[in-house]
Amino acid sequence: MRITGQTSRVIAAAIALALLLVPTAARAQSWTAPRTWVHAELVTETELNQQIRDNELILKTSISNDGTTWTGTFNGGAVTGSGALTLASLGNGMYKFGTSTLADGLVNIVGDALGNNVLGIKAAPAGQQRMFFVEDSSGALQLQIWNDGAVTVGASSLHPSAGAITATGTITSTGFGTHGITAAGTGLLQWSAQNTTAGTTMATRISAGSDISSSQSLLDAYSSTYTTNGPQVQAGTALGALGAGGLSIWANNASGVIRFYTGGSTLRWGVNAAGDFTFGTSSYIADSSGTPTISTGFGTSPSIAGTDYAVVVTLGSGGPVSGTVAFGHTFSHAPACVATAGGPGSAAQILLLTVTTTTVKVDTVSTMGSAGAQVNFICRGY
Repeated sequence: MRITGQTSRVIAAAIALALLLVPTAARAQSWTAPRTWVHAELVTETELNQQIRDNELILKTSISNDGTTWTGTFNGGAVTGSGALTLASLGNGMYKFGTSTLADGLVNIVGDALGNNVLGIKAAPAGQQRMFFVEDSSGALQLQIWNDGAVTVGASSLHPSAGAITATGTITSTGFGTHGITAAGTGLLQWSAQNTTAGTTMATRISAGSDISSSQSLLDAYSSTYTTNGPQVQAGTALGALGAGGLSIWANNASGVIRFYTGGSTLRWGVNAAGDFTFGTSSYIADSSGTPTISTGFGTSPSIAGTDYAVVVTLGSGGPVSGTVAFGHTFSHAPACVATAGGPGSAAQILLLTVTTTTVKVDTVSTMGSAGAQVNFICRGY
């Protein structure tokens, strides 16, 4: 009997249909590499079972009857290619990894050895969006990352300002080294701590410590109803040092000064770079810390001690002789000076003086005393 090509194809189709009707349990399901058929080739039962039945069953295993849903377990391997891998939404913008509950799922995302980006989430073009969040077992939010760079840590649904990090609990860092906030912009870069509750014991404290104590140095802001206690004054601010080394105020630059303002923004007192006490907005020298010297007179081999503010001259031999003291610093105006003299056990005598911005000269000679007597000066600027 001669079997034509048309007849063979009909027979093959009939055999294939019969094989597909075999119960599933009776079918072997293993993938066979697809065969390339040639013209007038005789098709065998084995080939039909492998090429059509078994392969189609494998392809159908995890696909719904309408071809729209895939279910199953991915047991390994890699998804490769230059295109994007897209997960279709499960509704309302939700995607799911894992099994029946969120707690059962586990997703590991591992970067490459070159340090390339591991995971990127891109927001929609506009609108405030929460890009990532973590909830605890009770459903309370614990971590949120927003599309404008803001981060919320703790049980809060509030959105902070763009780029801000807000925490509702305590933030602790155990890393050793320099911790800093660095930014460039127009206006005030502010580090803020605030206790918004008023009360007799309510305050805000920023502390720094060492091996001595965790609160060795304190900066306190006291509430409007705080109970005043020593330096801790209601509605006031206190800078405290609890260590035995005390408190140092340091203006390290060679031109650095220290200023004191009270009653608003009015400059009252200051310490200039030379160590002089200054007063008022003019910063004129009030008490000079300069080192004075004997310019002329006061006998043979006199001595001098003190500062421009308080000077003691011990007369030399050959007196009484007039003398001039040169100030170590130059006053803004000729200071107001008072000088007294007198020997041991004798009454002090007030001396007449001639004062300039750089010197003070004794004009009274007769009452100065003899060698060893002291002339005492007090000079204050204005």
